[in-house]
Amino acid sequence: MLRFLTGVFGAERVREIAGGLTVDTRDGAVTVLSRPAFEQRFPSRAPERAPNRPHFAAYRITVKDLGLAKDLLDGTGVPSQWHGETIQIGASDLFGVALELSEGG
Repeated sequence: MLRFLTGVFGAERVREIAGGLTVDTRDGAVTVLSRPAFEQRFPSRAPERAPNRPHFAAYRITVKDLGLAKDLLDGTGVPSQWHGETIQIGASDLFGVALELSEGG
């Protein structure tokens, strides 16, 4: 996978991370994780329901105020939980794809 992605995007845009790799794009990044690394990062994702092949399993959105986002989710009844410095909504609540919210500019 590393050789393929560096060939497509260039070595300067692809970096190895614990349990996978990240491709920096113009507007963000795409991260590819091994199954164990994914399960550690997204514990709410039921591993027995995940296909045993590469697939789109989660996405991350950066928000300005993570506390406000959590209050809005709680206030509207959307199940979510803190996971480290992020908030996650489980895949079972989002059509099979997990959502991670992080705080940033």
